[in-house]
Amino acid sequence: MSLGLGILFLLPTSSEHQHQHHPWHHHHQADPHSQAYVVRHGASPDPTSISTVSSNGNGSNGKTARPARMLPYERERLVNVREVEVERREKEVAILETDVEGREKVVSTAEREVEEKEMQLRTAQSRIVEREMGVEEREEGVRCAEEGVDERVRRVEEREGELEAWECELAERERGAEEARGLGEREREREEVERRVREVVERERVVGERESEEVERRMREVQERERVVGERQRVLLDMVVEMEAAKGREKGKAVSVSVQSDAPHTSHASVSTTVDADADADAEQPELEGPINPSRPAPYPTSPWAIKRDYILGRFMGVLGFSGARARGRDQGRGRGVDRLGLMNLNLRGLTGLAGQGGGYLVLMSIGVCVVVLRVLGRRVGGFVGGAAAAGGGRR
Repeated sequence: MSLGLGILFLLPTSSEHQHQHHPWHHHHQADPHSQAYVVRHGASPDPTSISTVSSNGNGSNGKTARPARMLPYERERLVNVREVEVERREKEVAILETDVEGREKVVSTAEREVEEKEMQLRTAQSRIVEREMGVEEREEGVRCAEEGVDERVRRVEEREGELEAWECELAERERGAEEARGLGEREREREEVERRVREVVERERVVGERESEEVERRMREVQERERVVGERQRVLLDMVVEMEAAKGREKGKAVSVSVQSDAPHTSHASVSTTVDADADADAEQPELEGPINPSRPAPYPTSPWAIKRDYILGRFMGVLGFSGARARGRDQGRGRGVDRLGLMNLNLRGLTGLAGQGGGYLVLMSIGVCVVVLRVLGRRVGGFVGGAAAAGGGRR
């Protein structure tokens, strides 16, 4: 061994002692024609420790020559030394076995790692081979693409040459087109001027027609207003004539009024009776509805003049007997309705019948109403005529 131990050849005294103390000794058989010297490692060279061993070729039945000088206690000491040596060697062997097992494990791990690395290397090599094949295919594709690009470049160069020739021809044609375009522009300008002249003439004609139509329409409006004003004047004249006739009849009845003056209580009684009848009729008849009804609650859009007119013509006339005539049913539904001229629909026949009871108040009030209406109509007619004249002067 590497520990520097010598080869030991055991010298047992008998076969039983040899098998009792050294069970592994039968595995070591000595050469039948050889002699060995056993030297203890670390012991002093004692002549008593050297023995000659002869064997007849059978390890279990051999006879050992014992020196005459070896005593039993020496042999026991030698056996003890050999047992100690064997125990030490067994420990060393166990240590070596543990070391060998660890090294075997390390070697096995290393072998597995090497196998894995080899598999990875083979996989990497296969991948490299595949990549090489792919690169070769791509190189072939690139080569074909380069050839195609070269061909396309050649064709493009040819087309560029053709394009230059076409551009030269196009430039020549454009110069000719510019010359023709100049003539066309002048022609279009002339047509545009003619079109504008026609538009101006048409606009003048339309404006003239519209002016004539507007003048005719204004004239018709003025004539219509003059007709309305004439109708209103005729109505007023008829009312004045009728009121003058009523005034003459009142003068003819002055004698009967003087006779009735002897009994004034009767007149007062008749007036009170008339007032009561008027109040009953007002209570029975429903109120008029509409935007011109002064009985509606505020706000009522009307002028102060209309309020004064309604007060005089309504309240005061009711006291004088107008509502009594209405109560008798002669003019039902008309009452105090206001016509388009702004006058009361008066029942002149009923009023003249009651003139004897009301005295001269009714005549004076009628004259005042006519004066007011004539003034209003005069102002409106003057405004209409002035506006028409201003419009005619502006058109001229």
